[in-house]
Amino acid sequence: MDDMKVWRVLILLGAGIASAAVEMPPVFSDFMVLQRDVPLRLAGRGDAGEQITVEFAGQRRQTVVDSNRNWQIRLEPLEACREGRTLSVQGNTRLEFYDVLVGDVWLCSGQSNMYFRVKDAAGGTEIAARQKNRSIRMLKIEPAWSREPRELLVKSWQTVRPDNAPMMGALPLLLAEELQRNLDVPVGIIDNSMSGTRIEVWTYPPAFRSVPALRKTAEWAEAEIARMASWPRGTYQGRLNQLPALVFNAMVWPVTPFQFRGVIWYQGEGNHAEGMLYAEKLRALTGGWRKLFHNPQLPFYIVQLPPFDYWGEDPGIIPELRRAQQCFVKTDRNAALVVTSDLGDPADIHPKDKRPLATRIAGVILAREFEGNSAGFSPMAQRAIFKKEHVVVEFADPNGLKSRDGKPLNHLEIAGKDGIFHQAEGTIDHERLIIASPLVPEPVSVRFGWHKLANPNLVNRCGVPAAPFKFDKEAERFEGGTDTKGRRNWMGKKYTGEITTSAVGCRAAAARSHVGKRLPPARRHTVSGRIKDQAGPPRCFYGVRLALRYKTNRR
Repeated sequence: MDDMKVWRVLILLGAGIASAAVEMPPVFSDFMVLQRDVPLRLAGRGDAGEQITVEFAGQRRQTVVDSNRNWQIRLEPLEACREGRTLSVQGNTRLEFYDVLVGDVWLCSGQSNMYFRVKDAAGGTEIAARQKNRSIRMLKIEPAWSREPRELLVKSWQTVRPDNAPMMGALPLLLAEELQRNLDVPVGIIDNSMSGTRIEVWTYPPAFRSVPALRKTAEWAEAEIARMASWPRGTYQGRLNQLPALVFNAMVWPVTPFQFRGVIWYQGEGNHAEGMLYAEKLRALTGGWRKLFHNPQLPFYIVQLPPFDYWGEDPGIIPELRRAQQCFVKTDRNAALVVTSDLGDPADIHPKDKRPLATRIAGVILAREFEGNSAGFSPMAQRAIFKKEHVVVEFADPNGLKSRDGKPLNHLEIAGKDGIFHQAEGTIDHERLIIASPLVPEPVSVRFGWHKLANPNLVNRCGVPAAPFKFDKEAERFEGGTDTKGRRNWMGKKYTGEITTSAVGCRAAAARSHVGKRLPPARRHTVSGRIKDQAGPPRCFYGVRLALRYKTNRR
């Protein structure tokens, strides 16, 4: 039986006794916003053989409840409408939803920075006081856990008002304001975020098996789910926001019947020491959600982690996580990156001012989906050309590269064959970056913004910062994620270079997937050989299997 069908059987079994009343999932309620410009999928339950009639916006559709008590109807695509209308569902009983708008619906998910409430944000009092726009609607899903998939929601859709705004998520609400102001259509936000969560708890559990590099993660999730099944009914044990399935079942599953314009994903702090493994976990998360939402092209906007000290940890750990986020975006045509190197607070993992980030996310969305200003995209390095005395870096979406403050470009480093990085000078030439240092006559490696606190001044004409990057002459396609020829051209190619296993939270399995040997954590490993298999995506270093020989270099 298909994985998703098995998961749906669980929720049907949990539903218990059949009801005579026609039903729809609780994510549908008064004051909701329905997604415009797509065939609208509406579904629910009733008595087998019951005739269902749905009416909305001048459309009338009928169907019959099947033998499993399920019904589904599709409406023709609807144009945006700020007029509140009634959606009616008639069966043996009648169900009505009042003041329903049509516009764009966004799912905002992640951990504490997405959950961060208006009342705690900079200018929170003013933000709440101005909430009188009935074209913005929000559904705030409160933190919850469940051992089985469930549809129950504690709250329903609301218009945002001065009295309820303080408890809303600050970033989702400010993003809704930006999009509504720019597009002049209703905006609906479903905020299903929770503090302190890892990406695994949000992921559809069977999706781990779809990513070869996550075999160990899949086995862990399956073992944990089996262990939780032995708990006495209604009881929970351990750190619930760290266990698989519990958060997914209670906070993601209930919204799967809904349709969205896209997903904003702001998470990574809980996985910040995993390096390129995080790219694989993003692949599992997005693949599972797209399957459940019946939308293989569902856009994901990945918010890169901003500068923060991370309690004195190695300054190179966070850049590896940022590279994983960027690598995922480069290998997923329906994903986009939101660079935040200028939006952090080194002393606070929860920056209080969420307005600049909301504006940045809106700029990327407008550029990608609504033909807005392309300068909303961050310049992203695509290729490094190593010359005798300098390195030339080419960008996608450079859009007028410049120095933000008029000072020399900073956070640029190059290294020679000795592997020691030195500060370098950068010159902008026809939207390319030329990097050189008198201390490195023959560069073989280059990196930019490669520090957890880095706030580089390389930006585009609108002040949007360039994404951090790292390239290596001998393994350019891996380090920079730049191989545009596809994975089949990798097989059998020679490779000599370095990999890094994280100093914190390293899994031996992650290292083993690289070189076929068990490597110790907290080390830099030099490997050589031929590529014999590629478990990961094109243009991504993680998941490539290397063989023959290796040596470990202590840092």
